[in-house]
Amino acid sequence: MTKPPQPRPLLMPESESKSEIAMVNKPVPLAQAAIEIQLAVDLIMLLEQQQLPPAVILAALEIVQADFQRAFAAIKPQG
Repeated sequence: MTKPPQPRPLLMPESESKSEIAMVNKPVPLAQAAIEIQLAVDLIMLLEQQQLPPAVILAALEIVQADFQRAFAAIKPQG
């Protein structure tokens, strides 16, 4: 009886070497990270300092997201 083939990793295309993958996974200093990552880290720190239950924080984030989506939807692109 033969063993079934092992599944290949989904995140590693055959053309990439392990060293290329390792370079992609290296941590980037926060100051060099994308602005949305920097903002997310700042927001997480702010929310953690409040020491509120996770359900309250998540509910507040839903309100903020809905508010920003409404505000941005109201902005009509000119052109």
